[in-house]
Amino acid sequence: MFGDLPETLLDYILQHAQERALRDKDLLYLKHSPNEFVAIVLQGFIHTLHTSADGRELISGRFGPGALVGETAFIDDDVRSASAIAYGETRTLVLAKRHFPFLLAEPVFLLHITRLLAHRLKQSTHLIESMCLNNLEARLALYFLSIIDQQLPANTPNVTRDILVPMPPTQGILAAMINVSRPKLNAQLRSWQKAGLITLKNDHLQLNDLPQLRLKARTTM
Repeated sequence: MFGDLPETLLDYILQHAQERALRDKDLLYLKHSPNEFVAIVLQGFIHTLHTSADGRELISGRFGPGALVGETAFIDDDVRSASAIAYGETRTLVLAKRHFPFLLAEPVFLLHITRLLAHRLKQSTHLIESMCLNNLEARLALYFLSIIDQQLPANTPNVTRDILVPMPPTQGILAAMINVSRPKLNAQLRSWQKAGLITLKNDHLQLNDLPQLRLKARTTM
């Protein structure tokens, strides 16, 4: 979003944005609250969260340093469609809606926002497809593959074993990401570990067979 924006626009954002520090589980904004600002993550992570009437949770997005959160505020005056919550100590830059007109008057900024919204729409489509068409094992495999595929370019292309994958801070967060209960998630991880596919190592998971994981990701209901 910000990598190749003109310096004049970046300077404007830095001049008018206000830093907001969040502790673990602090809300950046609540579902159904007004679309009054956007936030840029400087440190930590923000998750977009949906909660059912009976307390079940679904994490639809995970945003780390450099990511823009709440971007629909640029084009939509409606309320938020999800809550945004901090995981771990998090710092953000918050830009209020009153500063949007200057940015939106610049064609290059509009192009960046359009591309970002298109990317987020694709992510939402993939999430819906995964939740509706894939079983638990496939959803879990797809999650780990999404992390691994980001790491592999920095590693040897032929690596297929002993790949370390960072785990979310808690199994509850991972369960909310793939829309499953924690007991079922734990049972699936233990099944994979017993089969030798993975080895659990504190805050990381060691993948012992990448081709097998890719095969499980193609297994549907």
